[in-house]
Order: sequence, then C-alpha cells, then structure tokens
Amino acid sequence: WNATESIQNFDYYDEFIFKENMLPIYFERLSNMEHFFASEDAKYYFGIINEYVNRIDTNITDEIKFKLLKIQFCIEMICRNTKDALFVCEKMLPLLSTVGTIEDEFTYNYFSAKAHLLMTESDLTFRFCEKAKKVVSKLNDEFKLMCIEIIEVIARFGSFKELLRCDYSYKIG
Repeated sequence: WNATESIQNFDYYDEFIFKENMLPIYFERLSNMEHFFASEDAKYYFGIINEYVNRIDTNITDEIKFKLLKIQFCIEMICRNTKDALFVCEKMLPLLSTVGTIEDEFTYNYFSAKAHLLMTESDLTFRFCEKAKKVVSKLNDEFKLMCIEIIEVIARFGSFKELLRCDYSYKIG
C-alpha cells in the first residue's frame, strides 16, 4: 500500500450512462428540458447521447437520428447558436432521402427558414418558406401554414428593426 497515492472516489449515481433501449424516454426528457428552458442541461445530456450514437455503430435508425437532430436544433436555437442550428439543418438533409416523410420535409424547411431569419438572411428565409408552403399544401395543415406565413412576414419587415425601410406592399392573407 502506497499512502502517497490518492484514491479517486466516483459517485456512479451522478454519472449518466446511455442505454439504447431508453431512447424514447431520453427524447421525452430532452424535449421537456428544452421546453422548460433548461438549455444547458439539455445540451449536456444531448452531447452524451449524440456522442454515443455517432461513435458506436448501433442499431439506431435514420428516423431516430432525425429526431435527435430536431431536438438538437431546438436546443441550439434556445441557446442562440444560429450557426450551429444551420449546421444541424445541413445534417438533416441527407437523412431526408432515407426518412422521406412529408412531415420531416416540412420540418427541415421550417427549421431552415427560422435559422436564416435569425441570421437576417431574408432571401434564404423566403426560399425556405416557399418550399415549406409547397409541402404544407400537401399536408393541408392550416397551423403550419400560419407558422410559415409569420416567419415570412417577420422576414419581409426586417424583424421590425427599422420600420421606415420595410416593404409595406406585402399582402397578408
């Protein structure tokens, strides 16, 4: 026994250990953290889950990876990391070909429009809004159409920063 060596105590109750069969519960908890603005906690646990999913070859499907990216996007937007949110949108794009639901296509376009809106890139915002409107017409969902139109109006009026430079020729409705 060497008394000069320090013994490292480890409290295993404080450590988060990823289990693949618990993914639905993790999604629910991450979503709750994000909705209740516990963004730093959500980012911490998301980092652990994402590292496991990307590092180890698992049975995780593209649908689950897409769900993870949706949660990551929301976390990045709450933390005001718009560049990282755009990077998440870029990671969603290849998964759209394998996941391929209309709902996911709308999510990608809506998220991209939101991120470009916060980066004050109105031309790209309009482009993604138009794509999202085409998808919404297939879904026949008025609430989603309203969300896209709100983003479009905010982009048109320059986020209401300078009212004298706004384009007032935009017709609502």
